[in-house]
Amino acid sequence: MFRKDMKIGEGDKYDLTKVSTQSVNQEEVAKNNAKLIKIFKAFDENQDGKLNSTEMAKAMRAFDELDINNDSKLSQKELEEAAENFNKNFKLSDNEQVKAKDIKDFIKNIFNTTQNDPTSETQKVLQQYQKQQEQMHQEELQRMIDDAAKSYGWEWAFGNEREGAYYDKKTGKYYLPNKDGTAFIEVHWSDSEQRFKVMSEEELAQLNAALEAQRAEEEAAAEAEEDKNKTYGYVVQPDESFTDVVTKSLKAQGIENPTEEQIAEAKEQFKKDNPNAIRTTSDGYEFLLVGEQVKLRGEVESPKNSQEAIAQWAEDHPDLVWKSKAQREEEARIKQQREETVQTTAESIAPDLTPKETIDEDLQQNAQTIQQNQTVAKDVKEEIEEILTKTNPPDWQLLGVMSEKDRFNKDTVAYIIDEQNLEKIEQTVINVDKNRIYGEILGLLKERAKELNIKLPDELTKLPDEMILNKKELINKLSADIRSAEQKTVENAKTDKESYETEQAMLAKINENKELFEESNNSLARVVDMAENEPDSVTRGTTKKGSEYCSLEDGTEICIKRDKEGNIVSVQIYNPGGPDNHYDIRYNSDGTVYFDPDGKYTGSGGYKESIIDAPFDFDKIKALAERIFGAKPKAAEE
Repeated sequence: MFRKDMKIGEGDKYDLTKVSTQSVNQEEVAKNNAKLIKIFKAFDENQDGKLNSTEMAKAMRAFDELDINNDSKLSQKELEEAAENFNKNFKLSDNEQVKAKDIKDFIKNIFNTTQNDPTSETQKVLQQYQKQQEQMHQEELQRMIDDAAKSYGWEWAFGNEREGAYYDKKTGKYYLPNKDGTAFIEVHWSDSEQRFKVMSEEELAQLNAALEAQRAEEEAAAEAEEDKNKTYGYVVQPDESFTDVVTKSLKAQGIENPTEEQIAEAKEQFKKDNPNAIRTTSDGYEFLLVGEQVKLRGEVESPKNSQEAIAQWAEDHPDLVWKSKAQREEEARIKQQREETVQTTAESIAPDLTPKETIDEDLQQNAQTIQQNQTVAKDVKEEIEEILTKTNPPDWQLLGVMSEKDRFNKDTVAYIIDEQNLEKIEQTVINVDKNRIYGEILGLLKERAKELNIKLPDELTKLPDEMILNKKELINKLSADIRSAEQKTVENAKTDKESYETEQAMLAKINENKELFEESNNSLARVVDMAENEPDSVTRGTTKKGSEYCSLEDGTEICIKRDKEGNIVSVQIYNPGGPDNHYDIRYNSDGTVYFDPDGKYTGSGGYKESIIDAPFDFDKIKALAERIFGAKPKAAEE
């Protein structure tokens, strides 16, 4: 019935060559028939009373879809179903509903109206649409290519779109999309030709092989340098001698049958890596404690952890671990004493969370009163200015306003009288009343200035009022001085309130995370105790960035940073919180405290919260850190 070989709009296809190029109006198609008008308006999308070419095309498509059995005819049943669907979609009442005959009449009227119209303009519509569709296709294709490149982690070559190529930082390779935009082609940038060149598979293979070989060589050199001084943790096992441990280390480094000279050298290296690990008997025999955590040059698996190794040794040598009741009681006493010391030490660095400042209520009240007086003064000033705008204003009006002491007084006069309206008074008021007005104003200003401890000019303190000639200048000066002093009061009140609110917010944040701070401070105190009483149980080292650290077997770690003079400027505490996270707090010498309250700290810069100028005493925290690491590093002392 109708051809559908042209795409218009969002996926719909219409045969525009069968559509009128001239607009068809409602009268031509509906002929004042109420039912046909409803059908007409269903296709008149812009409701302009006409069907343009696109609206006609959509109407044709709708009628074509009525032909359910595709026999190029519309049967009575198909017309009835169309009418039923139309009524349902537009929710028409019984007396409004269209019938099969209405659908049929509407289609006939369209054919009768458009059958002789030329189609040349329609072809232009088609051509313009095809051009737009091609442009949209190209833009969409480019977006898809960009999205695909971004998903690979690529970026524009040379940082711009000029060459249309993408760069992979991981591999150092360049890529261009193929013509269809369905795949990327590896290309090579030619410095001599200043362009990207498509290379053969053989050329690319040679180039990539050379790049890969260079990269592998660099990585191997870096890895070798890193492994040269790398150590691994190991737990001394039951009945394991010093020689046994060193031999395991050499075998892990690839020396299967080490000589006596190699073992001797390895022992000396072990002593450097573990300066406090070696024990010596009275006859000079060197040994390691069972369960000792040591560092080896070579990765060796520990069959048992520290507690398991010690338990096994105790089981194998019960005669060596027996202790008397007195010994056990003494150990319990010492343990309790150490626990109490740790608790006291932790409490000594807890901050005082009592607010040190309160809002100055008098200052706040003064500021509020000043602002209220400014509001009153604004209205009075406007009244005076209105009086002064009159031609030859009667002096009594001005004096009348000034006589309202509840509004025109020492508290408001500085904001009512300024240089502008004072100049107007000078120009419009006769001398007798002017002197009287100036005297009234000056008297009020003197009274307020004394309250504010503002130094009065010599004329006001040494001369009687009738001898003061420069009253106008004195009024301007006193008004400015009063306004300046009162503005400082308002600003000080604002600062005082903001300072108090800031401190309250900071204390609230600390209280909210009080448990975390208490746990961290307790950890610092515990490491201090372990470092002084059980130094062998504390693992020490230096990070790649030069920070010193020490850690316990349970993962608790203290890390410090020093300045150039060797002073401790940062103390960081790590509390283990699980296999993949831990809690972290860092105290700095400048008074800032960074902390991670949610236990998901993942590395440098991963803090979730910070407190500025927190009430922690860094000197106390620093003193505890110095008991672990020393006041200055050994290098600084030497």
